[in-house]
Amino acid sequence: MSTRSIIAKENEDGTISAVYCHWDGYPSWNGKILIENYTTAARVDNLLKHGSISSLAEKCTKPKGHSFDSKVDGYTVYYGRDRGDEDCGPQTFENVQALDEADMWQEFEYLFRDFKWFFRETGGKWKVLTPKDCVD
Repeated sequence: MSTRSIIAKENEDGTISAVYCHWDGYPSWNGKILIENYTTAARVDNLLKHGSISSLAEKCTKPKGHSFDSKVDGYTVYYGRDRGDEDCGPQTFENVQALDEADMWQEFEYLFRDFKWFFRETGGKWKVLTPKDCVD
């Protein structure tokens, strides 16, 4: 069974760019990958630009031979880029409040803002994501 999440970034103009991620959305997996590997705005932008994610990993580039059905370990799998699905690019929300109202069937939400990762269980309060939150 999947643990779905939203991965998002607050942009300089206050809008939010966000993608759906299907697998392993809990902090001990997706949270840990985000705070260890996606620590700058540029890295987060690169992660989000390919749209909805099947499974998050340490890298978001596409190595030779990587596809939805033939995954290369350590590389993020995207629905559009790696499987050819359409209409699964990043979504833009007017602000954090609009993101709060989003329903992508998510159980966890991650937001990169002010050079930090924040997270919450859907409907809960945002808090800074720390390594302590990322332990099983």
